[in-house]
Amino acid sequence: MRWLITVFLVTSAAVPFYIDVEVADGARINLQRTLLLLLILGNIAMLMVNKPVSRRLAIFVKREPVLSASLLGYSVWIVFSAALSGSLSAIFIALNEVASGPMFFFIVAILLFSYGYFKPPLKPLLVACIFVFVFALVEVVIGRNIFAEIFAQGRGGTIGATEITRNGLLRVKSTFEHPLTLAHFTLMTTPLLLPLVQPRFGPRISLYAYLGLGLIVLFLTGSRSGILIAALLLFFGYVVQQKLSRSRATSLPAWVLVVPLIAAFGVVVMVAVLQRSGAGGLTSYTREAQIVNAKIAIANRPWFGTGTGRASSEALYNIGLQDRNAIRLWEANSQTIDNRFVSNALNFGIPALLFNLTIFFLSAWKGTKFWMNRMMREKMRACGMEYVFLGYYISFLGGFCFLFAYSIFTVDAFLYFSMAGMLSAMHFVRFHRVGHTKRVYASRPPAARNAVAAMA
Repeated sequence: MRWLITVFLVTSAAVPFYIDVEVADGARINLQRTLLLLLILGNIAMLMVNKPVSRRLAIFVKREPVLSASLLGYSVWIVFSAALSGSLSAIFIALNEVASGPMFFFIVAILLFSYGYFKPPLKPLLVACIFVFVFALVEVVIGRNIFAEIFAQGRGGTIGATEITRNGLLRVKSTFEHPLTLAHFTLMTTPLLLPLVQPRFGPRISLYAYLGLGLIVLFLTGSRSGILIAALLLFFGYVVQQKLSRSRATSLPAWVLVVPLIAAFGVVVMVAVLQRSGAGGLTSYTREAQIVNAKIAIANRPWFGTGTGRASSEALYNIGLQDRNAIRLWEANSQTIDNRFVSNALNFGIPALLFNLTIFFLSAWKGTKFWMNRMMREKMRACGMEYVFLGYYISFLGGFCFLFAYSIFTVDAFLYFSMAGMLSAMHFVRFHRVGHTKRVYASRPPAARNAVAAMA
């Protein structure tokens, strides 16, 4: 089952999700969803026949009762809301969101991380990232997306677009359907490489790679939100690295702090100039108009929402035409919302929004509180888990913050993967007895199993 999790993650990165087959109106099946279905069925079977696995699930739920209840509540609510809409495609999308989100979270937390397998799935993911980034560079060179050109003929919107531009500049999307999806993927996967690179090359090269690889791809996507979030994460990473460095020789120079701040300042200035000149009005004010129109639609159906797919698109479109308080938008952007949380409230109701906010804010608070605890930081260093925790923690923070800028769900699995890794690393450190072994490496299953056995 562990190898199937790795295959699913690699496939989600390297294979465009729009290579699919339509099985019903608005419902499509692809390789990623097929692998996810196999994962879920296999996990259910293991829970039924394998007592140690079911025991690990019970231990995890006992340690994270509020988070587990929120994940369960969110799953039940969105499926129930989709069923009330009467749309088959809405039910299918809701089930897909549950499968790639809460269910995948528990699968990786129990089958991977509870055994101490924090690093093994990251190694194939590194190869997939290189594949994605290389094709992003190829897209810049040839000026078009070859995946969309070959596999998305006849598809509308950004999926079928072979080139996407903003103010005359090409925005790359590589193996994904939109540049923002590539930006989201980059924000989440680049920090995950930190646990792999650091032990071999040292913290200096690790953060250089993190800085270079992440910013290059983010600039190619043209995502202003992604660049700003990356700058904040790099600032955090710089401060953290200074704390972890044991000598001045391994610490980073001050320019590593200055570079991301200059990049962020440049983005802010660029947005201000475009807004002032009017050239950026069609891109920067769109989100504001979408949210204003969505609030009106949410007020009409606050409890169970409109349902996903065509129902929510039609609701937004009608609001834009009929409500006098709505902001008029051109048709291409009148049926979408570039904010995941507002989108959830529209699709599934305000209770779904509250569940979703609880899940992510609670996890972010737990991770931050854990890192701020000096005793836990010392314990992380003692058992060799400092860069493992930070990789998953920074990955989760980047993925979570980016949800405020768009609502595409195709890379949700990576966000829940990072969240599960962060929380499991916290459990690993908190319940690990430092004197049990000289040093525990998360990539060594025997030592990890001994440590986890002490936790139970």
